Amino acid sequence: EAIATGGLKVTGPPPGFDPCGVMRSLDPTTLFAGPVQPVTPDPGRRIVSRAEYLAAFLGHGHPGGFAHGVRRDAAAAGIAYYTIDEVPGFRFIVLDTVNPGGYAEGSIGQAQFDWLAARLADAGDRYVILFSHHGLHSLTNPNALPDPGAPQPERRVLADEVEALLHRHPNVIAWVCGHTHRNRVTLRRGPDGHVFWDIETAAHIDWPCQARIVEVIDDGDVVTIRLTLVDHAGPVERSAIAVAT
Repeated sequence: EAIATGGLKVTGPPPGFDPCGVMRSLDPTTLFAGPVQPVTPDPGRRIVSRAEYLAAFLGHGHPGGFAHGVRRDAAAAGIAYYTIDEVPGFRFIVLDTVNPGGYAEGSIGQAQFDWLAARLADAGDRYVILFSHHGLHSLTNPNALPDPGAPQPERRVLADEVEALLHRHPNVIAWVCGHTHRNRVTLRRGPDGHVFWDIETAAHIDWPCQARIVEVIDDGDVVTIRLTLVDHAGPVERSAIAVAT
């Protein structure tokens, strides 16, 4: 909490830094041995737990606890991956790719990997589209250590193994992700000929400020995925904003 609310922002790890080691030693001041920069202190900032983050979704969903696919029982257990089957003919699979052991790149735990395999297997004849923050370009987290707070060790799974699993299911047609801050579309081809589209979309904070519309068109013979980038309509200059308001 002191780091979150204080006047120094850590901008890089010290040499040989082990984030899990800091959590185990309960000595976060070792973070300040690396590069820092001054920022304005703010007592209103604080660390938000995974359970608190998931609970925020539950306040904006149906009374039964459905919110963006997050279920109340799963949220209480800190599980942030889920499926959405409400759109006829589709299964949307949302992954939690944050590595609790540290570093910015992604990975998924063995339990989530097993869950993903089961959700792909029981998708039936529905098209499957995955959504996550990290995609295959960034499921490369170098920290293989499990969540330091987990009661039992859990293996972390990276891009190659996840992609191999997806290629075993021909109804997987796309994976929509971010993290790289790039608008990039990559065709992923498996050893047996199965293909799906890896669709990365930049953040709205990037320039140019763009969003992406993803449309799936099935004419009974060919499935087409149409991608449209939408530019922000706001004026570029601050003076223009002031005049407009």
